[in-house]
Amino acid sequence: MYDLEEEVAKGNKAAEVLRNDAFQDAFVALEEYYTEEWKRSPPTDAQQRERLYIACGVLEHIKMHLESLVMTGKMAGEQIETGSKQNPVH
Repeated sequence: MYDLEEEVAKGNKAAEVLRNDAFQDAFVALEEYYTEEWKRSPPTDAQQRERLYIACGVLEHIKMHLESLVMTGKMAGEQIETGSKQNPVH
């Protein structure tokens, strides 16, 4: 049970981060910044454009990882709930 409870706790913490206004604002600001920098970069600066593209991708991967932790935590919570219904403690 400990591993499942740990997954639930991680999922809850990840959900808090995703709901956090400062976190959401930071993601929006960074994505806008990277996009604007890309638009302003000269077409000949392929390295800079590639770095900005990667930066946007990293932001998306961070968000996806946090969302994955939330889903894993929810599934772990369901497993705990199902297990407690099947094996009631007397």
